[in-house]
Amino acid sequence: MKRIKSLIISAAVLISATGIQSCNNAPYQKTNAKNRLASVTQQAITDMSEIYANIEDVTITNEFDNALAGVLSNQELNYNPIAATNETLREKITIFNLYRIAVHEYSKLTSAESNLKSLAPFSNACSSITKKFSNSQDTVLVNIANSINSYISSQRFNIDQVMKLLINSLDIIWQNDTKNWNNLLNESFTSYQDAINNIPEESFNEEKLAKYVYQPYEGKTALVQAYKLNLIKERYDYIRGFVNSQDNITIALKHLCEVSKALLNVKDIEQINNDISKAEAALNSVNYGQNNDAQ
Repeated sequence: MKRIKSLIISAAVLISATGIQSCNNAPYQKTNAKNRLASVTQQAITDMSEIYANIEDVTITNEFDNALAGVLSNQELNYNPIAATNETLREKITIFNLYRIAVHEYSKLTSAESNLKSLAPFSNACSSITKKFSNSQDTVLVNIANSINSYISSQRFNIDQVMKLLINSLDIIWQNDTKNWNNLLNESFTSYQDAINNIPEESFNEEKLAKYVYQPYEGKTALVQAYKLNLIKERYDYIRGFVNSQDNITIALKHLCEVSKALLNVKDIEQINNDISKAEAALNSVNYGQNNDAQ
């Protein structure tokens, strides 16, 4: 009987010690999650900047290819010259660099050595972003800027709440711009298909054509049709490589939004870390830059 009682007491002590250890680890686990959030957000910003830089190349390539297909198909397509650089995109990349600075300052504040002695660097970085938002025509971004300013104007503000607003605003910018890009890309791809399909057979040289068609076909008509389909498939793969990378960034941002919200009232640190891992995995699948270089 004494042995049974002893075992019960030992078990109770073990459970109690485990609970205490878990509680003692809680602050460390939260700090670790915040550091991971900052690191993966930095990666997301870098990938977003690369997509913004590449969208110029994608749109210019589309415009030139569509114009060439229009000439060959004898369609009266108006080719409007486009600038070599897009100032709106340049401005967005500048804003993302400001985000990168703000997130870096956030990570410093969440480190184990930090006791929040100085919020000024983080606050100043956030102010630089909100100034850019204040000049925006997007009322949602203006409202977010006002919310961020209301927090950082306090002497001791909640850095996690501000981080949540920063990530949410990144997601809003991304959703708006990618929607516009993809609408344009879809319209461009449709126009390209129409132009390619309308190129008359006599526009092609059968001898030269045979060098570019890898399918084992014979006869000019078959070669022409195969070549047209190959051109359309190449354009589709080119656009899809770009869009797939967009989609992965979108997935990552959604998870990061969830994490930044959950960190305000931590209930399930394991779920938070799982969401961060999912965001990280999505970003690791962003490979548009590599695919584009390969071409």
